[in-house]
Amino acid sequence: MLLIRTDSVSGSAHSIYPLHENISCEKFREPNVAAQKPTKNDHESENTKRTAAGFISLSTTGTPTEIHKIDRLQTRLRRMKYGTLTGARLHEEDLQQTKSRYRRAMVTLTYRNVDDWRADDVSYFMRLVRQWCKRRKISVRYVWVAELQKRGAVHYHVVFWLPIGVTLPKPDKHGWWPHGMTRIEWVKRPVAYLAKYLSKDDADAFPKGCRIMGCGGLSDGARNERCWWLMPTWVKDIATIDDKPRRATGGGIVLKSSGEIVPSPWKVHITNLGIFVIKR
Repeated sequence: MLLIRTDSVSGSAHSIYPLHENISCEKFREPNVAAQKPTKNDHESENTKRTAAGFISLSTTGTPTEIHKIDRLQTRLRRMKYGTLTGARLHEEDLQQTKSRYRRAMVTLTYRNVDDWRADDVSYFMRLVRQWCKRRKISVRYVWVAELQKRGAVHYHVVFWLPIGVTLPKPDKHGWWPHGMTRIEWVKRPVAYLAKYLSKDDADAFPKGCRIMGCGGLSDGARNERCWWLMPTWVKDIATIDDKPRRATGGGIVLKSSGEIVPSPWKVHITNLGIFVIKR
C-alpha cells in the first residue's frame, strides 16, 4: 500500500537510510491493479484506493459517499514514526550540507519507579540541555521518542547531534534527571536505533498526557519539510513543501507562503461508535 516519493529525498539519504525511506517518505494507497481483472463495482474500488494508515474504510457497494473510521492508535503511531524518523534524516542532511563535523549521542532516561512519571519531566530535561548548549554557543539538534518498558515504566531515548569534541555531562549525575538512571552512548546510525524503538505498537498504553516524540534544532527549510510529511494525504496532494502548509484555526490548512486557507474535504463526526470522517 505504499507509493514511494523519491523526488523529495536526497540520494544520500536513500543510500544511508533505506530503512527510513519506507516510513517517512511515502504516501499510502492500494498497489497497481492494472494487471488485475476489473471489479464488479468500479466505484467501490475507487473508494478503497486511497484508504490510508489509521483509516478503516466503511464504504459499501452502491454507496457514493466515502466514510472512514479513524483508528486513533494507528494514526498516532504513524505520526510518531513519520515525525521522528523524518526529523533524524533532516538533521543528517542539514549537517552534511554544511559539512559540519559532529557525533551523535544517544541518551537514555529511565525512571526509578514505575509511577514516577510526570508529563513535564522530559521537557524540563530538554530545557536544561538547551541552556547548557546556549552557554557554550552550541546549536543543539535533537530527536527523542518515548518507550514503555516491560515493567510498564516510561523511559526516553534522545539523540543529540553534537560538534566533535563536545560531550554532554551524565544527566543523573548533573542534576538534569533526578528521577532515576541515565546512559550516554555514541551511535553511528541514529535512524536505525530510533526505528527499533518505534516498532512497538503500544502507544495506547502510555499514561494520559504523555508526549511520545519530540524534535528540535532543524533549519527553516527542514522544519517545513517535516511539517509537510506530517500533513494528511489530501494536503500533500494539493500543496508542496514550499507552500508551507500548517493546520488552520477552526479546521482546514493555511498555506503560509500565500496566506490562503484551504478547507478540508473531510467532515469529522464523533459518535459513541468512534470517530468517522465523511467526504464532503
